[in-house]
Amino acid sequence: MRFLLVNSNTSDVVTEKVAAAARATASSGTEIVPVTGTFGARIIGTRSEHAIAEHSTIALVARHAAGCDAVVIAVSYDTGSRGARELLARLATPKPRAGSYAAPADRELVDVDPAIARAFGAADKS
Repeated sequence: MRFLLVNSNTSDVVTEKVAAAARATASSGTEIVPVTGTFGARIIGTRSEHAIAEHSTIALVARHAAGCDAVVIAVSYDTGSRGARELLARLATPKPRAGSYAAPADRELVDVDPAIARAFGAADKS
């Protein structure tokens, strides 16, 4: 399984920390593909920064989701998840698992907040 891990802020340090946590909890053979925002705030802390980060999320998903089985939004507040869901598949139904999951025809969107290790473990076992 190949996970696109989206960090919508511009902090490579945050992206690498989240990617390390994901790799530590993912099953053998799972590939983590981390990407960092190219514009916006280093750390999202205001409503306006969040709005810009939503744009960043959608841009990163559009650019990097091809070839991935799931997209993990590794930012608080489900930043950009609605737009990303629409972009990925004109989405259908959420799945009742840890985190927020949505199942398009050929890939999933996973919104992850601070509980990334648990979410990765739950997502990888299904």
